Amino acid sequence: MKLITAIIDPEVLDVVRDALRDAGVEGLTITAAHGSGRRGGEVKLYRGSEYVDDLRGGARVELVVGSREQAELVVNVMAVATRQAGSDFGKVWVGDVDWVVSLRTGEMNLDALGSGSPPRS
Repeated sequence: MKLITAIIDPEVLDVVRDALRDAGVEGLTITAAHGSGRRGGEVKLYRGSEYVDDLRGGARVELVVGSREQAELVVNVMAVATRQAGSDFGKVWVGDVDWVVSLRTGEMNLDALGSGSPPRS
């Protein structure tokens, strides 16, 4: 199983979410995120004083899929949707998941993720 985590521009979140849904991907978590990267900060004015705001807002999207192939599909869908929406902001990374347990049903691993079948192509 693979954990996919992406930080994307919040302005393209709906586009990415719709593209994932169209690809048959369900069950994702979205949270607000703030971070800094290579782009540096933006000079802002607050009560007459300038300061550098080096934290950029983003949306953190996380989901677990059953295989490397599914992870590649999700990453590709996210990348295409983000670019088509006109954003050049974001990162995505994929890591291994040892096991998953559904707290409601007690099901484990692929059963806990749902049907365990791959997303529709």
